Amino acid sequence: ARSLARRPGFTVMATLTLALGIGANTAIFSVVNAVLLRPLPYENPERLVMVWRTAAAEGVLEGFSSYPDFRDWKEQATSFENLAAFWSFANGNVNLTGGLEPERVPVARVMSDYFETLGVAPLLGRVFLPEENVVGNHRRAILSYALWQRQFGADSTIVGRPVTVNGFPYTVVGVMPAHFRPLSTLALKNDVTLWRPLAPDDNQTGGRESRNLRIVGRLADGVTLTQAQAELDGIAASLAEIYPDTNRDSGVRIVSIKNQVLRDVRQVLLFLFGAVGLVLLGTCFNVANLLLVKNASVRMQVAVQLALGAPPRRIVGRLLTESVMLGVLGATAGLAFAWIGVKGLVALGPQDFPLLGDVTIDTTVLGFASVVAVMTGLAFGLLPAWRMSRTDLALFLRQGAGQTSSKFDRRLTGTLVTAEVALATVLLISSGLLVRSFTTLLRSEPGFDPSGVVTLQLELPMATTYPRQNDRDRFFDELLERVRALPGVRASAMSSGAPMEEQTSDLTFSIPARRDDPSLRADFRMVSPGYFSLLDIPVRRGRRIEDTDNRVSPPVVLVSEGLARFVWGEEDPVGEFISLPFGADAEIVGVVGDVRTNGLDEGLARTVYLPAAQWGFNFMTVVVKGADRQLDLVPPIRDIIRAMDDQLPIYSVRTLEELVGRSVAQQRFQTLLVGSFAFLALALAVVGIYGVISYVVSDRTNELGLRMALGATAGNVRTFVLAIGVKYAAMGVVIGGLMAAGLKSVTSQFLHGVSPFDFTTFFVMPLILVGAAIMAAYLPARRATRLDPLRALKSD
Repeated sequence: ARSLARRPGFTVMATLTLALGIGANTAIFSVVNAVLLRPLPYENPERLVMVWRTAAAEGVLEGFSSYPDFRDWKEQATSFENLAAFWSFANGNVNLTGGLEPERVPVARVMSDYFETLGVAPLLGRVFLPEENVVGNHRRAILSYALWQRQFGADSTIVGRPVTVNGFPYTVVGVMPAHFRPLSTLALKNDVTLWRPLAPDDNQTGGRESRNLRIVGRLADGVTLTQAQAELDGIAASLAEIYPDTNRDSGVRIVSIKNQVLRDVRQVLLFLFGAVGLVLLGTCFNVANLLLVKNASVRMQVAVQLALGAPPRRIVGRLLTESVMLGVLGATAGLAFAWIGVKGLVALGPQDFPLLGDVTIDTTVLGFASVVAVMTGLAFGLLPAWRMSRTDLALFLRQGAGQTSSKFDRRLTGTLVTAEVALATVLLISSGLLVRSFTTLLRSEPGFDPSGVVTLQLELPMATTYPRQNDRDRFFDELLERVRALPGVRASAMSSGAPMEEQTSDLTFSIPARRDDPSLRADFRMVSPGYFSLLDIPVRRGRRIEDTDNRVSPPVVLVSEGLARFVWGEEDPVGEFISLPFGADAEIVGVVGDVRTNGLDEGLARTVYLPAAQWGFNFMTVVVKGADRQLDLVPPIRDIIRAMDDQLPIYSVRTLEELVGRSVAQQRFQTLLVGSFAFLALALAVVGIYGVISYVVSDRTNELGLRMALGATAGNVRTFVLAIGVKYAAMGVVIGGLMAAGLKSVTSQFLHGVSPFDFTTFFVMPLILVGAAIMAAYLPARRATRLDPLRALKSD
């Protein structure tokens, strides 16, 4: 401790360097711990699985199941302690009243054994009873902890009281605990806050061809995933023989809940953890170099101690103790950086990143930081300590005071700084590739103009206030008319789902020439007149949807270019008829441009557009184009809706620009983090080069003085010193470039439209690093040119 206190500059520099490296690693590990390592908040979560229907001919790997299929699986399978069905989808949200204010909440309809299967007990009240999965006795509700707090003020007497769901009274029978979150549905981007019973006979499930249920199961004790898969495969094959019309191509796929929740982020987290690990390794190299430089100044003292009989192990032990103390100091300061980093990760992370909101610095993270502190201290301290214990006493005690290190020492420091540069090169190239990929992604044409457009959704209760479609038509017609009259509104329309706002409704249709072709699938959307002009979606052939396309006129549709090309090739489909999944035939009256409906990183959707006025609906997305401050239109629109019906909540208020940005949120997140790590590694490499060149100038003062005494100019000396820095940087860049090229299989998983060997990135990023290295070496080089040759020679 006294040794560190006597060198405050060295101690502060080493501690800050370690704090950045350990802090960054601790922050990322806290995410890894919460997302990958911490068990899910269920009883024996390793036995929980999702059971999906597969259909190879349709390209379906994780499809929903029908109630009859689920019932057969449940009755015949012995590999499961239990199987439970639930129904939850993006448009299945409900209007909830009876709390502080009307709210639109995501809901799941579940069988009575759903919570028992998950192994979660309610905080208040009870779960559903089997008899409540029957029509007429199904008006029961269970609230999430967050909804209970937000709408009902955490009132402990809520159990037994009624709430209104889509206009109908439901009795609250329970409240779930705070830690319970329906992660299996959250993984599918639907965070449920209210549960109600699934009534199979209440027109909610349909027959064997109606597939809208998700299935969660708990494996029986001692049963493996492979055994359960084999049993369900046999049952599915049997059902295909008994019901060939509906189950001919139906199979089963079982996925563990953990994999279901984490499959989209596991690789991202491991990639980030590996990147930040390179930063920590660079930190170790940097501090090891600092220790080598610091030890060189006390080598005479150590040589005297060794000459007087001090055992080398005592010298090594003292130096390792000093380095471990530095590691502890760095970890202590690093925890502060980690705390800030965790807050930033949670704030900047994508909303659909599972479990990110649960990230905290807990005892596991503290334990990780402690282990990293000790291991890092040993890692960067072992080499300098070993080198110090190998001092050649006779040679060192005879040599002059002007030289404190050998050629081996200089090679050692040079090797460490070269390794630092190599690691920084890997991170810089990886970061550059991600930036190039992200900018390419942002340049992808969404197929529509999102500027100035705000969207909001609302649902009209069909069974109570708006039982007839004419009532619903009048409501939406009046709403659009009033919205168009608002100052600043340029256009308004409605759709069953705006681009990038809803999950696609992927349905099968047919044409006369290909009646039973399962590949004829498309995303079906209902839109009103003016929708295409509002979003600037071009009409390639035919016409747009018009006011005359109503319920008394023949059904018509428009199709996207991609769908037209897939089905009809180069032929013009306008005038052709398609059989809709709703049982009617419709004429194609137009072809419109392709739109990316699932995000900029997804392909162009094959879409069928239907005139909303020709079909029944009760929930719609209102699309409004206004001035630049489009969100300013939301309060007056809300006031209009409240004046028309004060029990209707509006929800999912989004600008289209926000939705486009959200579709690439995960790519932005990983690009930002890897870029930050690369910048940190670059800074460490620059500091390392500066430190090593400064050390070289100090250590070779007499040599530089002799050169100048023999006629070397200031320019010669400057070039000589700069060449040393450029040499280290060049070697590190070459090694790092080869390492980055070797990581092609890793980086290619995260790239979009960019080659993992992108020439621009592999050229520019190393160039930046070499330029930074020259700048780092310039100050010591300039200082070397100011040496007094006479004083330098006398110092020897």
